[in-house]
Amino acid sequence: MRFTARILLLVSLAAMFVHAQTQTKTPPFTHIVVIVQENRTPDNLFGGSPAHPVCGVEDPFEAGVDIDNGGPNEAAGAVTCLTPMSIPGNGIDLDHTHKPGWINQYDGGKMDGACLKTYPSCPQYTFVPKSDDQPYFDIATKYGFANYMFSTQEGPSFPAHQFLFGGSSAPVYPGDPNQLYKYFVAENSKGLMGSGCPATGSQSQFALWVDPTGLSEIKDPNDSECYDRNTLVTFQDSSGMVHDRTSTWAVPQPAWKYYVPTQTGIHVVWNAPQDDPQICYFASTGGGTACGSNNSTEYSTHVDVAKKNNMQSAPILTDIQNCQLPAISWVIPDELWSDHPDQGELKDAGLGPSWVADIVDAIGNSYANSGGKCDYWGYGTGSIKPEPTAIFITWDDWGGFYDHVPPPFVYQGTGSPGNWNCTAPNGWGCGYVYGFRVPLLVVSNWTPQGYVSGAIPSPGAQGFQHDFGSILAFIENNFTQQGLNLPPIAPQTPVKYTYADQNTLDAVYNTEPAIPLWDFFQGPQRGFATIAPLQTTQDANFFMSYYQTQQPDGTYPQPTGPEDGDPDD
Repeated sequence: MRFTARILLLVSLAAMFVHAQTQTKTPPFTHIVVIVQENRTPDNLFGGSPAHPVCGVEDPFEAGVDIDNGGPNEAAGAVTCLTPMSIPGNGIDLDHTHKPGWINQYDGGKMDGACLKTYPSCPQYTFVPKSDDQPYFDIATKYGFANYMFSTQEGPSFPAHQFLFGGSSAPVYPGDPNQLYKYFVAENSKGLMGSGCPATGSQSQFALWVDPTGLSEIKDPNDSECYDRNTLVTFQDSSGMVHDRTSTWAVPQPAWKYYVPTQTGIHVVWNAPQDDPQICYFASTGGGTACGSNNSTEYSTHVDVAKKNNMQSAPILTDIQNCQLPAISWVIPDELWSDHPDQGELKDAGLGPSWVADIVDAIGNSYANSGGKCDYWGYGTGSIKPEPTAIFITWDDWGGFYDHVPPPFVYQGTGSPGNWNCTAPNGWGCGYVYGFRVPLLVVSNWTPQGYVSGAIPSPGAQGFQHDFGSILAFIENNFTQQGLNLPPIAPQTPVKYTYADQNTLDAVYNTEPAIPLWDFFQGPQRGFATIAPLQTTQDANFFMSYYQTQQPDGTYPQPTGPEDGDPDD
């Protein structure tokens, strides 16, 4: 029997809803780590597992997961079985542009356009063998797995990372008189010199915008990748002054870091802070020195850019070991361990699952690894103050791979597909959100073993759907519970237009105030269960010494980020 996100058992849903009403708040965490991997769907990364009468695959990896191997036309009797393909892949970077990639694959909700006119062999209908990503299965079964996590955007990496950092890819701050805040940056840029605000190029090289209907793309009229809007860590007051709203917290300093590889001359679409002038150019919105090379202690110390010649230090791992983990961390991989299908000069080696396992293990074993100086798992061992950490592991976009669950239909304008009127007072997303499913794994000492959010056949999807905004809203709620003021990203006045953190799919079914992702943290507290990487070593030393072990002189070929000018990273 095939189950989808639309199958609900109303009695069980009602029971879960009652439980949600009694949930007053989640446990407070002193640290939150958001690990962002690349280009996968749940069917692709966890496929090959559900029992299927035609495809003949094995049993589900755990009860309640919504993974399907039958392909988009199964209901019509034309089964297209997913076939195995390793994480390094076959060298093909599948089309995952917004237009035509996402629009074709969505096909008006039929979800049957993955192979239209592009790849006759149809590598979109593939799944990763469990032997290639066993650590992800282990994390899912030892901690939490989300059935219905949706990308908040319908395109490739660049807008996805904007949403994960600032709740939108809108190019301007809400309140713009031309209402350009209703547009979204929808594609990757091409061939720019530099990255983010310092980038230079022609209009045709900057990322395309999509209009509020989600159908028509336009060239960036500003010829710039500086997007003057708030992020989770910055805000503007009524006078236009920019503030770092984490700088006065009673939390570990720096309050946040964004760990990402970069390289001069290559536009890295994963580096969201470099596209925000509030972070790049001190506290002003124009002029100044490019981020990464200024002397501002207010911002530059927060953006931990792990350049390639320093990648062997694996900053996130050394920060954990040295008891310097920020309150909020975004962890972006090197392409070598990004789960991105192999491409370019330095092929993906399939190290993504081990990279993630090493980060999780470093946090879970932090007390022992630090010599008893810090406890990021939250045991409260001895005289050391427990500092519990919540880890969210997600993927930035679907990468062109197949998934059987249609995204939620959230148009708030009037009209019909192809003829939307997006001038409604809020108009959140109108025709551009939401995108296809991406995996979400959740790890903490409060996460029940093997918990599946939105498990089938009960309670179904409704009320257990998540998105990128859910993570941002969780962070805001978590620190607000501790008496720290972290209000929503976008202002409500003078324009009542909200961002992803205020439009989470799971908020409406939670308590007041809404607590997205609350169901992953129902306790009781538990000990840490180590995740075995694919390599023989089972500790965080692998990635800290990786580069030195590749060549006798400790060097390694340098290009390890998204390829210059590639539109589909």
